[in-house]
Amino acid sequence: MKASILFVIFLCSALFLQGQSHFIVTAKSGLTVRAEPDLKGQRIGKLEYLSTVEVIEKTSFQLTIKDEGKEINGHWVRVQLEEAKEGYVFDGFLKEKKETFELIKPNREALRIAWGSDMEINSLGYLYLKENYIPITGKTDLEYEEWDLENPCSFSENFENGIKYSVTHCGEEGGMDEDLVFPLMELDAVKRFINDLFYDEQNVWSSDYHYAPDGVGCHYEIIQSEENTTISIYCGC
Repeated sequence: MKASILFVIFLCSALFLQGQSHFIVTAKSGLTVRAEPDLKGQRIGKLEYLSTVEVIEKTSFQLTIKDEGKEINGHWVRVQLEEAKEGYVFDGFLKEKKETFELIKPNREALRIAWGSDMEINSLGYLYLKENYIPITGKTDLEYEEWDLENPCSFSENFENGIKYSVTHCGEEGGMDEDLVFPLMELDAVKRFINDLFYDEQNVWSSDYHYAPDGVGCHYEIIQSEENTTISIYCGC
């Protein structure tokens, strides 16, 4: 009888063992890590929004919570933390991590030479995309200044791999706003790309998401979502 009970316990444990997988935290306020699979369990850490966590076991303990009026159903899962620590989180706010996108490394010197010789392209980011990825749509959403009806001051364009580009520099202020939207990438890879392509000796990383000068110049902000990485650029005063 004892052997049968032990076998059932072992079988149930095996059914919930999921193999080591990586997931992304989708709770915008972060996800509390507890010492036991229970809302009353001791808090031992917190996973930030869009951080990656390794799930090593899915338990049989179910949980339903309400979030913004919606019911979220899931299980407690055991996760691997830093320094060989483990804990439990609710998997209703975990999303299986896809392979992150890898950009083609920019040849900055060649691009800068080409940029200086092409007066119709005033964006190094747009030139990088044109040189390395296939345009899908051509320029759309075109806007023009009254005094220049040949060169758009605002447009969007889609490229292969779901890459999107948009720019606007209309008006007399002289500033330019750009967005380069890519599939989701690792933060460190995005920072390397910005350093490789847009390096400016006047700029510093004021945070992991902001590369900017102390004053006039080009500011680069990294915006991460569950699906995309956006490099938002503003150049001007």
